[in-house]
Amino acid sequence: MLRQTSVSLQRCISLELAKSHLRVDQNIEDELITGYLDAAIEACAIYTNRVLNQADWQASFGAWPACGFFELPIAPIVSVDAVKYFDVDGDEITVNAALWDFVSTPGGGRVYLLEDFTNPELRDLPPDQIYVELVAGHDADDGSSGDDPELHLPKAIRSAILLTVGHLYQNRESVIAGRGAAVLPQGAQYLLDFKKIYR
Repeated sequence: MLRQTSVSLQRCISLELAKSHLRVDQNIEDELITGYLDAAIEACAIYTNRVLNQADWQASFGAWPACGFFELPIAPIVSVDAVKYFDVDGDEITVNAALWDFVSTPGGGRVYLLEDFTNPELRDLPPDQIYVELVAGHDADDGSSGDDPELHLPKAIRSAILLTVGHLYQNRESVIAGRGAAVLPQGAQYLLDFKKIYR
């Protein structure tokens, strides 16, 4: 099970870029545009099965994996920070980082338990006894988070978010002139199809 454990550390697209796309140069509507931007990012994240805004996450598991690794169905992963579990006494134990390794995959990543690791007995309180703590999401559009190209927001997703912000800004009512206003405009969906992760 995946659970977000912090508010977003940063937006993948800044308010300033959204305002530039809308050709808005005053601050009166900042709160309104921020709401549209957050809605657009969330809609695009859901459609693509990606995490767009960077945040802390936790993946939980009920048992040690028979295959030797934990599958992390979340992308892109910035870092895996800890593997923890509850022992038979109910104490939270952090696994030594030398006993596991993280490998990125197209759909997320895997945490491999290395040969020197032996599966400790877990407390008898299902369902989730093991936790992998991680950071997931794309870099901010100012590039301040690092140089990893995998974490740069793809241009197609960036354009789709801005198209959606423009759509929401222009169509402020849910129904316009007898037709429905979809959250994601058709052009945005077309762009996002190239970056969608199928699970």
